[in-house]
Amino acid sequence: MQIDPLTGVGNRRQLDEALAAEVERSQRHHRLLCLLMTDLDYFKDINDRYGHALGNEVLRCFAMLLREYCRQSDLVARFDGEEFVMLLPGTSLKNAVARAERIRQRLERQPLAAQVGRVTASFGIAMLGRDEEDGDLMRRADQALYRSKKEGRNRITQSVVAGQDAAPDVGCC
Repeated sequence: MQIDPLTGVGNRRQLDEALAAEVERSQRHHRLLCLLMTDLDYFKDINDRYGHALGNEVLRCFAMLLREYCRQSDLVARFDGEEFVMLLPGTSLKNAVARAERIRQRLERQPLAAQVGRVTASFGIAMLGRDEEDGDLMRRADQALYRSKKEGRNRITQSVVAGQDAAPDVGCC
């Protein structure tokens, strides 16, 4: 009931429950928590050009790629359509950005499905701020992802609040 049947990663229900628990734990113990939101660029074109069966294969391969870049304490979940979230407890903004960059570069080097060719993704990352709630963290990561899309796709944007150090060489909102 908490696994996305297509991709085998967590579903929205599992994400919501884990996010609430991790935010509470992070606030209580003053631990770092980052949320990385990613979306495959121009995914609709893949479905339109190659069909939904191949589009589904691309989604499965992307989910597997995201899991490769996770620790046991992390969670990968399908948020909606071609949008995925990585919940990263104990991770700084700088380390979350570095992880997103490794995933982004891997996508550029290695096609998810040979028939489709190169696929790119955009990323939005936020680190939990003092007194923030789970909805705040999700909203900021989503806004950062939207900015990555708006500014040309295949990029990373971080959302930074007062008291947080931004990762260098990455867009901020």
